[in-house]
Amino acid sequence: MRYHLPYELQSRCLREAIDDASLDAGETIWQSPMPQNRTTTFMALRSVCQLWNHILLSESSYWSTIGICEDTCWEWIETMIERAKAKPLTLAFGINRPENPKPIPWMEEISSHLAPYLQKCEEINLSLLMKGLKIVLDRWNVFATPMLRTLKLGLKADSSTNTNITFLDLSSIHMLSAKPIPLTSLSLFCRATIPHINAARMPHLKELTVTLSRIPNGRDGLDQILSTLGELERLHVLHSKSVFFHNLLGRANLKSVHFTAGSLIMQAPSKQSFDSNITSMFLNCSFLFEGDFDAFVDCVDALHALEDLQIIPTGWSASLGLTFSDLRRSGLQKLRCLDVRVEEGDRWVPFTLLTKFEFPSLDVLQLHKSVSKSQLGSDGPLTMGFIVGFIVPYLRNMTFPALRHLKLDFLEETIISTFLQSSPALEYICGKDTVNPPSEFLNLLIPTLHDDVSWTIHSPHLRGIDFEFEAPNVEPTSHSASDSDEDEDTFEDMRNRYNDVLVLMIDFRNSLAEFGLCPTLHVDSGPILSKR
Repeated sequence: MRYHLPYELQSRCLREAIDDASLDAGETIWQSPMPQNRTTTFMALRSVCQLWNHILLSESSYWSTIGICEDTCWEWIETMIERAKAKPLTLAFGINRPENPKPIPWMEEISSHLAPYLQKCEEINLSLLMKGLKIVLDRWNVFATPMLRTLKLGLKADSSTNTNITFLDLSSIHMLSAKPIPLTSLSLFCRATIPHINAARMPHLKELTVTLSRIPNGRDGLDQILSTLGELERLHVLHSKSVFFHNLLGRANLKSVHFTAGSLIMQAPSKQSFDSNITSMFLNCSFLFEGDFDAFVDCVDALHALEDLQIIPTGWSASLGLTFSDLRRSGLQKLRCLDVRVEEGDRWVPFTLLTKFEFPSLDVLQLHKSVSKSQLGSDGPLTMGFIVGFIVPYLRNMTFPALRHLKLDFLEETIISTFLQSSPALEYICGKDTVNPPSEFLNLLIPTLHDDVSWTIHSPHLRGIDFEFEAPNVEPTSHSASDSDEDEDTFEDMRNRYNDVLVLMIDFRNSLAEFGLCPTLHVDSGPILSKR
């Protein structure tokens, strides 16, 4: 007897496969994900059988993102729009070869051809030379865009001219000035221009992504843009020139700030108090400190509403003046997730930051460490020995009462033990490091019996543990081959000892779990910890 999966289940399986393939496809010239119908996976699945081909041709969501460049066949555009049916459209319009673009009449013709479909568009992405951008938007002036929510503009510099910075006034473009438009998200990928925005025509704008990569006075341009957007809630700045970090903190409605691949100037905030509403912050950029590390701490201490903080420090100076005190700041009372990814020379950042604040609400802590062969043995001024010997003792006096999920790529004995003792609510712990496996900390997790009456169980809520160890890279020396074998045997011996104690501890805890004294413990990290 032949069995067939239901149509709906096959459709869902295809969706999962195509969605995964789309994530790996990257971004195109118009800063938008590649249309799903153009991925290799999509085309391969269509050729499997007639039913799958029918499913993929009939599902409107696969055809609602329409990418157009100078080589696109107009009949193909019509086909995609027809297959999209009533699905709102994402229209992506760009030039593949900006050094030799089609003449201006082509842009006028294609924009006129697309104009009747604007009323179905919920997102428009344009990556054009500045002259072409204005032509296209002006051509669309008389057409309504009642569903438009997201607009992405890639403002390209004309390689044929070497003029000074050109100021593109978006409010002069009829489509963006004639009447209020329902935009909630605007992206400006600026290469040689600082755009002017008529905020009065965008009363619903909540999200702004802006790139100011090649603009000498990009900082002033950002301040100029933000000064007109009083209702902005989410800001993502890419490749910016130096921006004064504390200037952003007091903006009334701003709730989310992302900085990527730019630089921030760190100053202590002014003594005048302000009320920050930022709940999410992602910092993947370099920092120019004016003063010591406490300049950054002062800024973070003002973020009383912050719930999610992610940091990838790039080029943070390890020679900063570091101060330590048993008195901790209370500005991060609401912080629930702290995620720090560090390179070899910046390992001091997460541990120093942890010693500065109280974390009564912290639920997820992730301390990632990147290690390459070229980095091994080059910790810089603040080595792991300094961190373990000087900074970690301050952590021993701390408590993380709400911490449940911990990813720790610093698997030294002292560090692991410190977090296990300071995190009574811990449920999952995992990590990966290039060190000899320690095993003494596992003794903390083995229950102990007192007076044949009661059990003491450290980390009583622990459900998952997953540590991965790699042998340290031994630098070539003049030692004999037997010395190398001895080093390798040492790692193997320590790993075997770790595994033996781990199995003993898990069996012991799970035997008590049968009586409801603690949860069953598994050798895994659980599905909660994010992976970037």
